[in-house]
Amino acid sequence: MNITDDHIVILGAIHDSNEQALNITEFCLEKQVPKEKVDPLVNDLEEYDMIETEEEEGVYYLTPYGYEYLEKYDYGEKKPRKEAFQDFGRLNEAVQEMGSSKALKRTTLWLLIFGVLITALMIFLPELFKTDAPSGLEKNDYIMRAADSIRSESNVVDTLNNISE
Repeated sequence: MNITDDHIVILGAIHDSNEQALNITEFCLEKQVPKEKVDPLVNDLEEYDMIETEEEEGVYYLTPYGYEYLEKYDYGEKKPRKEAFQDFGRLNEAVQEMGSSKALKRTTLWLLIFGVLITALMIFLPELFKTDAPSGLEKNDYIMRAADSIRSESNVVDTLNNISE
């Protein structure tokens, strides 16, 4: 029997519901989990005799063995069931702490200083950021001169070849 935290979440949802019953379809919609991912977990729990269904299809109840396992799980060496439900809360708290940390404020300050420095250099020393490549009509003239030099070089090579013959 291989029970994972996902199985425990389903057992805990059944245990914590008002009627101590869980409609899997409603559970999937509420948690926004695809039913295809929950069905194998439910089948495992049914196979391990931890949950059962009665008259209504898709509504599951804990068996005495399921209650016993859940209680042992809460107090055993494994991660308590309540923590499995609180993981998202702790993650949210960590994100909020990181957002208000001194490191984030320092990083923002350094990025701001760097941006101001680059902007000042662009304004007061624009020659540092100019490219040597010509623009617009200058590019056309540059290309034409380069093409002419290639032609003249090939003419010189042809002339030198003719002389040596």
